[in-house]
Amino acid sequence: MSSRALRRLQQLDFEHNEEKVPKSEDDDDVDNDADGDLLSTNQATAKKKHKKQRKSNNLFELLTQREEDDGKDEDEENNGSIEVANGSQSGKVQHEAKSSTKKKKKRSNKKKDKETKTLQQQEPEDDVEASLREVNRILGDLQTGCSMDDGEQGTFSAKVKPLLHIDYRHLNPEMELKRMFGAEIVRSEHHQRKRQHRNRPLQRSSRLVQPKDTWHSTGGSGLSMKYLGEQEGFVFEHSPVYQKIQHQFSDAVESGQPEYIINILRAHPYHIDALLQMAEFQRANEDVQTAAETIEKALYGMECAFHPLFNLASGNCFLNYRYPENRSFYLCLFKHILNLGRRGCNRTAFEFCKLLLSLDPTNDPLDCMSMIDYFALRAQQYDHLVRLDTEVLTSKAMKHVPNFAMSIPLAYFKLAVQGGRERNTADLILQDSLLFFPMMLMPLLDECSVQPDKLVKTHPFTSTAELHDNTSELQRMIMLYVKRCQPCWKEAEVMTWLEENVKAVIEIVKKGTDKRLEEYEILRKKRFRQPPLSLVRHYFLSEIQGLGLPRHFLSSPVLSHDPFPPPDSIISYTRPASNVRPTVASQDQSGVLRSFLQSLLPTYNPYEPVNVSARQQHREEEDDADGARGGNAIPQQIQQSVQAIMQAMRQLLNEQFHGGNNNHPEQGNGREDQPELEENDREWEEEDGLG
Repeated sequence: MSSRALRRLQQLDFEHNEEKVPKSEDDDDVDNDADGDLLSTNQATAKKKHKKQRKSNNLFELLTQREEDDGKDEDEENNGSIEVANGSQSGKVQHEAKSSTKKKKKRSNKKKDKETKTLQQQEPEDDVEASLREVNRILGDLQTGCSMDDGEQGTFSAKVKPLLHIDYRHLNPEMELKRMFGAEIVRSEHHQRKRQHRNRPLQRSSRLVQPKDTWHSTGGSGLSMKYLGEQEGFVFEHSPVYQKIQHQFSDAVESGQPEYIINILRAHPYHIDALLQMAEFQRANEDVQTAAETIEKALYGMECAFHPLFNLASGNCFLNYRYPENRSFYLCLFKHILNLGRRGCNRTAFEFCKLLLSLDPTNDPLDCMSMIDYFALRAQQYDHLVRLDTEVLTSKAMKHVPNFAMSIPLAYFKLAVQGGRERNTADLILQDSLLFFPMMLMPLLDECSVQPDKLVKTHPFTSTAELHDNTSELQRMIMLYVKRCQPCWKEAEVMTWLEENVKAVIEIVKKGTDKRLEEYEILRKKRFRQPPLSLVRHYFLSEIQGLGLPRHFLSSPVLSHDPFPPPDSIISYTRPASNVRPTVASQDQSGVLRSFLQSLLPTYNPYEPVNVSARQQHREEEDDADGARGGNAIPQQIQQSVQAIMQAMRQLLNEQFHGGNNNHPEQGNGREDQPELEENDREWEEEDGLG
């Protein structure tokens, strides 16, 4: 039965029930006071009309009546068209009559629409409608995903947002594994895990990860999310209980004892910073799979705290990195992307790259743009890089960075090979990139284990001398790209294409008439001087061997759960004074060499608490003694370092000497060698007493 027939039946039942309703007391009074039967009949008819009018004040009934009228109009139009098709004169007359009737009904429908609007204005707004209107105002049209103007978040942000739409299907690595290895293998493994944990409680569904049956419930974690407005976006909030746990975690990090962090996770399994720190411990112990599951658990705990308006698919979920509470989500996504890349799920990693960049495309606090090209190439998303080149990277300054300068022409080349088209565009872009970054060629060939010919190897234009400039950041940026993207260049056809364009570039250099040779050299010297904090964070988190940090960023300790925080951080709550006594490892500032030599001592305990007051008093006494000597003594820290080194070397020599006597008794007894050892000790003491 159709919906139109159901509505007609409901209308008939309503009229039938209305006829059965007895008259009210008001109707009886009117009938008794009436002078005649005609007057009573007219009044009863009027009251019935009044009842029907009062019943029709319901908005849903008005909508139903309007739908019925529209349905009748459609039937009349269909009947009229059939009659016109028959070509009879009577049909034309009926059609004209019905068209006039249709005009009258349209007028009545307009009146009903006006009544509906007035009733909607009079009635209070429903909470659901208010929420829906707020969502539409914040997110805009979900088909475009862009509700902000260019002036609000900048030209780059407005251009890149259409490329950051998230497809939830590609956030599941199991879908990609099914495409690579077949659905039967993945399905059998899933059923086996399900049988093992059949009696486990059900977990909340997740878009970002696949919850494990062994995970705890996220209820009462103390983590939530707050909406601050269109400009400020969203921010994670810590409850008072969570803040107390955060202070305990800070004390545990300062103490240097991993057992404290384990105890925190036992009591509070969804403390995000503790999970990040635990993942670092597990990765250091080469337990990569467990570390990846720990990061997924942290993502799951944060996803359960999302605000109802925080929609990842829209591309407008702004999280300000200046809030310390938001940084954990950035770090979890970054580490999750690296874990997906290790598993070979490059398509899923590329989708998470877009998600990470969509949180703050203008500032990009973890410099996601430095790795999105790699995962786009590995996932064969060449169209995305081409659109990025034509729609976003409109200026030469944006294109002339090492990763995009080499990855974009490679994407053009891949598309040309797939489509069987000419590769002139790819050749021109690659030649321009090699003219700007000629020093990238030799490191790239070395990583790909390719031996260049003598002409290319000895040509001064391809020299890497410019990479040894300590004032330039270009060397680290090139090594970051080369070590990460070398699998994309190892293919035979890619190497052949690269060789052809290198020869073309050398011919351009031989002619010497191209203006780009001088222009690009000047631009290289002006740029790449001071790396931004976002790039330094990317260095630290990328886990690429041989890629160190700039020297001036190594003067202070770096926290793995909050590396290089922005100087203009927005602090929501402050940490009270700590009652935890610092340990030897956390308070040692004497240098790496002294720490290493002290660790060789059998009595060395890095977790031993330090008596801060006694150490401070000892330093004050030594400073007074230095002042009494006229300030000509060796600086106290250097003297302590020298004494510690001498003491450690003495003990090492003693252990080696006694160990040698025990292993080779024929070389002499301990009594004959003992005076020489004491003499050596006296010489060490004299050297220690210098100054």
